[in-house]
Amino acid sequence: MTSGLSLIFGFLAASAALLLQVFVSIFVATPLATTTSLPILAGAAAIEESAKLIFLIRLGRWSENSITFAQAALFGTGFAATEIALSLLSSPHVSDIAAIVGIHLFGTLAIYSGLRCQKRFSMGPAAGLLIAISVHVLYNSSL
Repeated sequence: MTSGLSLIFGFLAASAALLLQVFVSIFVATPLATTTSLPILAGAAAIEESAKLIFLIRLGRWSENSITFAQAALFGTGFAATEIALSLLSSPHVSDIAAIVGIHLFGTLAIYSGLRCQKRFSMGPAAGLLIAISVHVLYNSSL
């Protein structure tokens, strides 16, 4: 499998997460305060990290062998690149690109690790997802 496919799946996962976040935001009343509430931050992180899990599983099904660490890292890079591009469209002054890349690579690799240990630990994917969501919420709440 080519590394380009891993990047494309990362782009697709980020796009799907964005579409779902926009759809959900139509039905969720957001406060007018300058700070975002913890449930909204957690919901946004859960949508993004769940999209990563779903698309990593799909990527694994497209692959002849299991996904490698490098492919998972490229997937996370594709996800982060999409989020950075969208951030630049909304505000030309993105504060910390390295942090965006870092949080999405960490989340992707946590989920990837959970998927890799699924045979020995059936709750591996759920544990990886929970770790990714928790760290993502901590990151978002620090902004």
